[in-house]
Amino acid sequence: MQRGAAVNQDTANQTRPSTTPPTAPGLEYERFFTREGMDPFDEVEWDLRSAVIGSEKGEVVFEQRDVEIPRFWSQQATNIVVSKYFRGQIGTPDRERFQRAVSINPQYAEAHNDLAVTLAKQMKRPMTLKLASKGVKFGSVTGNPDGSVDSSKVQGVDADLRVKPFFAEGSTISLREFIVGALHNEMGLEASADPDLLTASAGGRVVTPSGMGLDGSKDKISAPPAPDPDNSNEVDPAIVDHLEFYLLNYFKPGHGQPSATADHGRKVFAGAGCSSCHVANLTINHDRRVADLETIYDPTRGIFNSLFATATPLFHEVDDGTGLPHQKVPNGNSFVVTDVLTDFKRHDLGPNFYERNWDGTMQTQFLTRPLWGVGSTGPYGHDGRSMTLNDVILRHGGEAQASRDKYAALRADEQIALQTFLNSLVLFPPDDTASNLDPGDPTKNGFPQFGHGSIKLTVLFN
Repeated sequence: MQRGAAVNQDTANQTRPSTTPPTAPGLEYERFFTREGMDPFDEVEWDLRSAVIGSEKGEVVFEQRDVEIPRFWSQQATNIVVSKYFRGQIGTPDRERFQRAVSINPQYAEAHNDLAVTLAKQMKRPMTLKLASKGVKFGSVTGNPDGSVDSSKVQGVDADLRVKPFFAEGSTISLREFIVGALHNEMGLEASADPDLLTASAGGRVVTPSGMGLDGSKDKISAPPAPDPDNSNEVDPAIVDHLEFYLLNYFKPGHGQPSATADHGRKVFAGAGCSSCHVANLTINHDRRVADLETIYDPTRGIFNSLFATATPLFHEVDDGTGLPHQKVPNGNSFVVTDVLTDFKRHDLGPNFYERNWDGTMQTQFLTRPLWGVGSTGPYGHDGRSMTLNDVILRHGGEAQASRDKYAALRADEQIALQTFLNSLVLFPPDDTASNLDPGDPTKNGFPQFGHGSIKLTVLFN
């Protein structure tokens, strides 16, 4: 089997008494940089100017005209902010033109740190940049005139500003690390010769056959485990390629039976503040999948389990000139992931969720658990210590204490509505779910052992 073959083949209202303590004397601070009743942005002088970046050959590689920038900014700072942090397609009404409306998108720490320091040196005082991406706030970084950077106000991620979506504590950045780690830790199989992790963990940059970028010069990438003493490398890199491609393209959870109660429960969920961390929809800027699957409640076409899936191809064919069948290349467009219900940040939910590590230290922060599919995934909590949705919600504390208390104060019918909404977010068995790829046939002899329908992405390729 050739490495990379996977690419070609193809989750009655009770009012509580006030607990607000009486007002006590506190410290007072005089305003220094701002004036009461005055928006700080209104005190800045603004210019309309152009951001233009040229190549070594004198060619224009980036240009945006008539952007609003603070007058004291240098042209270099203008070019950096406009080219890196203004959002929207250039030439369309969606393109941002006003610096005062921009939030910095955390991607790599050095870009934000450099900008913060550049501004601090120009202003001769500390300058703070707020960090936000896709509607999620990650705190701020402050650059100082001496070139140092204060990242103590970064929230939910490490100082490198990288989202690490794997494991309950949010400690691993890439799907490939997760796979190789699981083979080692859960199955005792060593993929010690994986060339991609070997390269990236040594500081190199590589793109895996599934199109996933690993850059060891910017991110801490874990090396594969050492070879097995008896069998040396036990997992061919091609197997890791196949697993990465499989998990990258695995089907997202579906939506079960809709109801007015579930719809109301979604509103109750938001009203209790749960959606401040469990963000419903997030956009993937560059979708590397080859297909999307939308699975919904459909008792007519869902002939076995009342669910029906519609697969939509997300690839195009490319003739590579080899005479072999055309390659199926992902389109790489943006994609809105609906009802993922997470912010991919780490939070402290109080001691009810704390966990002792093997070395005796206490893990106090955990990644916001995505709630898609939560109706099928009890018991609940990263540790499975809560048997019901009601139990795990009431277990929340810490940063979620206010939302927990709002839920606890709801009428019983509203608590049930919220739980009904969560229970409508379901997982499903692909081999038993009818789809437009294999709709099934209830009249087939031996139904439902035969003819129940299934989801087979191979139909898209053959």
